[in-house]
Amino acid sequence: MDYYLERTQNPLILKDLKRQGLEAKKGREITCRCEKTFPIQDMYRCFYCGVYFCLECAEIHFGQSREEYDKIKL
Repeated sequence: MDYYLERTQNPLILKDLKRQGLEAKKGREITCRCEKTFPIQDMYRCFYCGVYFCLECAEIHFGQSREEYDKIKL
């Protein structure tokens, strides 16, 4: 998490990283940007920014759905 904190200048990403970092240290659930809370294993983490997203928010962040991604990868 520190790696991502050092790299970003975006205040929205910094806010999410700090909040999610504290949550990850406390337990197994993380709050997504949409304010819903999920178990960490059900979240999707962006390789580039480090923020965790629920499935719905991940599809928006990554620009494609799981089905679209699977079609490309298969």
